[in-house]
Amino acid sequence: MSPRLGMKRRRRARLGAVLLIAGLLSVLSGAALQAGADVGPSGNVTLSFQDGQLITPLGIVVEPIAGTLVGTVDANGDMFFAQADVMFDDFVVPGTPVGNIPVSVVPNSDFTGHVDPDTGAFTLSGSFSTLLDLLGLTDCPLGPIPLNWSTSPNFGGATSYNPATGEAVLVEDGFIVPAIAPTETACGTPPDINVLNALLALPSVPFNPVGPAGTPVGFRIVQPVSIDPILDTVTSTSLDDTTTTTEEPTTTTSAPTTTTTTTTLAPTTTTTLAPTTTTSAPTTTTLAPTTTTTLAPTTTTTTTLAPTTTTSAPTTTTSAPTTTTLAPTTTTTTLAPTTTTSAPTTTTLA
Repeated sequence: MSPRLGMKRRRRARLGAVLLIAGLLSVLSGAALQAGADVGPSGNVTLSFQDGQLITPLGIVVEPIAGTLVGTVDANGDMFFAQADVMFDDFVVPGTPVGNIPVSVVPNSDFTGHVDPDTGAFTLSGSFSTLLDLLGLTDCPLGPIPLNWSTSPNFGGATSYNPATGEAVLVEDGFIVPAIAPTETACGTPPDINVLNALLALPSVPFNPVGPAGTPVGFRIVQPVSIDPILDTVTSTSLDDTTTTTEEPTTTTSAPTTTTTTTTLAPTTTTTLAPTTTTSAPTTTTLAPTTTTTLAPTTTTTTTLAPTTTTSAPTTTTSAPTTTTLAPTTTTTTLAPTTTTSAPTTTTLA
């Protein structure tokens, strides 16, 4: 690998590492922005009403208003209280033109709320009706009355939620109490109901500390509350579901990497043996002449020996080919056949 190619690869590797770190920092910074966004502990929660005041248009202050709401809270600070788990204590409205009026509170709906420990904002909404005992009547219904408590009322008097104590003061000063319907037989005859509405200044108007006559008008509830367990912001290892973190796509491009491996084998030597020819020179055996002596009148006997021929069959020696293979180089050593030929040997007897 060339030095230049190596330098390019190292630069690209460093660039990829920088981009990766930048992406991680982006995610972590997004998480840091959301730190404290969760409310905890989430789960079951109890909201207690204590020492509340109901200020009436008649200038009568009804207290204490108390009750208990049992429900749940999630990590967003959203609270839910089922209608069956909302309970208010009975109370008495004293000193009215018709005497003391015992009042029972009956929830008409589920209650929902939200708390933000960071800002102290706290809201609670729901609806209930009241049952009045007056003028010999029992459980004369008044309502339903929708209520929206908050720490940001129209005319002040609220206290933000304190995560150190779990307490706040909620105020509702915008609600209207409706008139008793003429068809409510539990409240008497229609003429009786008209009298009741006039005595109670129903329907009411939104609260105003300074009405047309310079005196307060409308109803107003100032309600201290406490939460158990105390809710505060908590650090979470996961981003809130409502938080969307968008990261720019990170593209890391690596140049194609080419690895070239060169294997050099030692030179292969091929040895070729020249054909080996072994030639035996002809062997001649010459017998000395046979001398024939003729003795007269001796009969001469001539003995002729037939020629004797000795032939040696050709001898052929063949060495099998030897193959030596070096990966990836093949060395082949081939020995040519070796032929040994003996010339015929002739022996002639004269």
